[in-house]
Amino acid sequence: MGLIIKWDKDKFNVGVELFNTHHKRLVDLLNLLHSVVDSTNNKKHIEIIFNELAKYTVYHFKAEEKMMEKYNYHHLALQHVEHEKFLNTVVEAIDAYKKGITMIEVIKLLDFLREWIINHILKSDMKYKEFFKDKI
Repeated sequence: MGLIIKWDKDKFNVGVELFNTHHKRLVDLLNLLHSVVDSTNNKKHIEIIFNELAKYTVYHFKAEEKMMEKYNYHHLALQHVEHEKFLNTVVEAIDAYKKGITMIEVIKLLDFLREWIINHILKSDMKYKEFFKDKI
């Protein structure tokens, strides 16, 4: 299997370079997770990557929401709700993985993470592209 998400800097450009960098890191982590699941299925490595993905996601969401709050972004509450739901899903996934979910469930989870990240960037985050254009 190849990359689960092929990074396209133009397609995923949300107009804030810091967040573009964060998004690329999240995509890289998801691709790494996919690669390890696909090639080695090493439980310890998968847990490490899952934890790093969760930790980096929290870091990114906090940075994004802090900037939204600073500039009084009108969709901050909606973004926060989406972020919380995603984080809860990631935490539940890590717990489920530690308890021993099947490979089919892991693949479904990777598909969910892929779809969520792509849709969130291309739909929710793209909404702030124009908003931040002259502010940052």
